[in-house]
Amino acid sequence: MPTNHLVDGVDQFNSDVDEAPGSPAVDPGGPDPAPADLAGPDPAPAEPAGPDGQAWRDLVAAVSGLTDSMAAAGERAAARERVVERLFAENDRLRAGERLTVLRPVVVDLQRIRNDLLRQAATLPAEMSTGQVADLLRSFAFDAEQTLERCGVQIIRPDVGAAFDSSRHRAAAAVAAPGAELDATVAEVLADGYLDVVADRAISTAVVRVYRWSPPPTDTATPAEVDAAAPR
Repeated sequence: MPTNHLVDGVDQFNSDVDEAPGSPAVDPGGPDPAPADLAGPDPAPAEPAGPDGQAWRDLVAAVSGLTDSMAAAGERAAARERVVERLFAENDRLRAGERLTVLRPVVVDLQRIRNDLLRQAATLPAEMSTGQVADLLRSFAFDAEQTLERCGVQIIRPDVGAAFDSSRHRAAAAVAAPGAELDATVAEVLADGYLDVVADRAISTAVVRVYRWSPPPTDTATPAEVDAAAPR
């Protein structure tokens, strides 16, 4: 019959397709195969083989080493900053201690002078002469002078008639000298100076008046002028 021939032709066609080389096997009862565009992500590219693969590995190792070196350098820099901050703090403490050690004798003397002043003020007699007051003030000035000497400072008070020294004295005014031998000498001390004994340099110069000698003008008149000026 013609129908049987048609069925036999279809079966033969399906059999030929299944046996074609390179064709995937299809299970008639199974699900349809998934399209190519619905498959999973492409696998990561494989590391190149041969010399190119070794260069890649060397590059990765170099970058990794550089990263580690930078991290270690950052840690060392932070450690140095901590050390520097600690040294600065210790230096400040040491300086504060040195200042206190240097100034302690001065502080002790100033405390003593202050206590003496307060005690004298509380015990001053009702009637006190000018000379007694002057002597009392000089005694306190002497105490201050001793304190300065303990700190390496010497009083500069030149004697009248001593040669003027610009490194120790400061001229406040000039005074006419009675004789040529007193020229450029100290005529009067207005204020004491102070000398750093260790450095041999004046902290403040003594303020003085200085003698200046001016020779008297010479008589240059002629005998005729003298005769004319003589009274008649």
